[in-house]
Amino acid sequence: FLPQDRVSEFAKLSPIQLLEETEKAVGDPELPVKHRALVDKSLELKKLEV
Repeated sequence: FLPQDRVSEFAKLSPIQLLEETEKAVGDPELPVKHRALVDKSLELKKLEV
């Protein structure tokens, strides 16, 4: 792949997708897993508050 191809793909991402792709690119494989767990816990908390 060419770097400029990736840049154009990155520019088309939503803010959420951009964050997820950035987390993957940082290099810590646990970061996206921990982020997903945090999002899931947040959704659970919102359900309990209703």
